[in-house]
Amino acid sequence: KRSDKLKLLVPALGYVAACPTMLMFLFTPSLRVMFPVMAVNYFLIAIPTGGMWATLQSVAKVRMRALASALFLALANFVGLGIGPLVTGIVSDHLLPTLGAEAIRYSLIVPCITTAIGGMLMVIASFSVEKDRVRALAV
Repeated sequence: KRSDKLKLLVPALGYVAACPTMLMFLFTPSLRVMFPVMAVNYFLIAIPTGGMWATLQSVAKVRMRALASALFLALANFVGLGIGPLVTGIVSDHLLPTLGAEAIRYSLIVPCITTAIGGMLMVIASFSVEKDRVRALAV
């Protein structure tokens, strides 16, 4: 089904499109530009939520859906809230001697890159989502 593939392609587009808005937010000198750009960025990062959850539920077997949701939330929080700030901080610490106070700005490129990588991984996953959904319904 085309819609199964679109459930991942639309979120992927949101994640990939969020990267330039994040960069614009980080490097614009104007507050009048920065706040609207960040609002657009938050919107683009929120777009994938529905499609990701719908896809997760459609590719998991009926008896495994709660476990799949729990594992997804645990992994997303561990990586996003646990490892993400740690890596960003480490990058900032390494850039501090050369960039000074600007180091944090440049280290925040790390979440931008990981968001774009997540979008690209969704594109790759979209090629097999229909097969995965059929396999989940087979049992």
